[in-house]
Amino acid sequence: FQDICNKIKPEIKTLKLFIKENVKTQYEIAFFPYKVSMWDSMESIWRAANNDPDCICYVVPIPYYSKKDGNKAEYFYEGNLYPDDVPVVHYSLYDVQKHHPDIVYIHNPYDGNNYVTQVDEKYFAENLRKSTDMLAYVSYFVYGSYRNIDEIKAMAIEPGTVYADRVITQSEYQKDLFAKLGLNEDKLLVAGSPKFDAVLRAEEQPHEIPKEWEEKLKGKKIFLWNTTIKAMLENPGWLEKSGQLMDILTQCPECALIWRPHPLLKETIKSMRPAYLEPYLNLAKEVMAKSNAVIDLTGNAYISMAASDAIVSDYSSIMLQYAATGKPILCLDRKSSMLKNSICIFDYSKDYFLENGMTIKRFRNMVLKGEDPKKGERLKATEKSVANIDGTCGQKVHTLIKQEAYNNL
Repeated sequence: FQDICNKIKPEIKTLKLFIKENVKTQYEIAFFPYKVSMWDSMESIWRAANNDPDCICYVVPIPYYSKKDGNKAEYFYEGNLYPDDVPVVHYSLYDVQKHHPDIVYIHNPYDGNNYVTQVDEKYFAENLRKSTDMLAYVSYFVYGSYRNIDEIKAMAIEPGTVYADRVITQSEYQKDLFAKLGLNEDKLLVAGSPKFDAVLRAEEQPHEIPKEWEEKLKGKKIFLWNTTIKAMLENPGWLEKSGQLMDILTQCPECALIWRPHPLLKETIKSMRPAYLEPYLNLAKEVMAKSNAVIDLTGNAYISMAASDAIVSDYSSIMLQYAATGKPILCLDRKSSMLKNSICIFDYSKDYFLENGMTIKRFRNMVLKGEDPKKGERLKATEKSVANIDGTCGQKVHTLIKQEAYNNL
C-alpha cells in the first residue's frame, strides 16, 4: 500500500497544481468587527476584497457584552450602525462553522481578557481559528509610544495575536519588537494600518459636515480640539486649562473651534469625578453659545479631522492618525523629552509641544499665518512609523492574505 501511495504522490501534486492554476477559485472572506467605532481598522481591507471578483465577502458584526466585576453584564449589537454602503449580515444568519471561510478578519484581540467588554465566546480567536484556514488579526488602535517593554508586551501577547495565522503590524520595527516578545516572526505581516487609509479617504472624499456647523465654521481657520479620558483623570487642573484653551481658540474672529470630547468622557466624569460634572456641563454650554465653536458628538471623527486645519490634542490614536493629513499638531499632555526614554513604535517627536516657548496662542497664530516649520520632518517620521502610509494598506493586506490563502489550497 505504501508503494502505491508513493507512486501516485507526484500525480496528485500535478493534479493539485493543475486545479490551482486552471480552475477558477472564489474565496470566502468573513469580517467580524464588534464595535462600529472600530470598523475603520478593517474598512479598507473590506473595500479591496469587496471589489475583487474572486472574493465573496461577508461583514458580520458580532455581539458583545459590557462587564461588571469580571462577569458579562449588558448585551450590545451595533450591526444597525454601519455605513449604508456596507452590506451587513446578522450574526444569527452566518454559521461560521458551516461556512468555514477561507479568510477571517478580527480586530478584537482579547477574547475573555478585557475588563470592560467581551465578545461572545463563539467569536473568540481561539474558537474562530478552528473554522478557517486563515485567521488574520488587525489592530483596532494605532501603536504609539510606551514607557517600557512590559507595557508593549501586555498588548502584544493576547489571544488574538497568539491564535491568529497572520498579525498585521504597522512597521518593521513593530514586527521586530513583537518577535522578540515571543510571537512567531513568520506570522507577522508588515503592512501598516487601515486606520490611516481611513484618514486619507476622508481627506480626499470628505463627509458633509452637519448643517448646524456650517455657519459657525464658514471661512475660518478651524482647530480640532480632542480631549481624552486619561488627561481629564490625571490632570488636576484640567477644567481650568480647558476653559483657557477654549478662550484662546475662540476669541480670535478668524478662528473656529470643533471640540471633540471622548465619547465616554461625560459618563466617566459622572462616575469617577462627579465634582467636575457641573463645571464640565457649563463649559460645554459656553462652547455651544459661541458663534465660532461647535461640539462634535458624532460617531465619526473623520468628519472633524477632514474639516479642520490643525489639531490640539491630548495623546491619543486620533492625534497619531492626524499626522497622515500633513496638518499641524499640538500635543497638550506630553513633552518631547519624554520620548527620549520611551519605546516609540510611532514617532510623533516632530509634533509641537507646550515647551521651548510654544504656547496655545503661539500655535494658533502660527496656523493663522499658514506656517508649519516641522511639517517636512513630521511627514518623514510618520512614513518611517507606518508602512503604506499612502492609503494602500487595505489593498496590500488583501493581496498578501489572499495569496497566502491560495498557497494553502
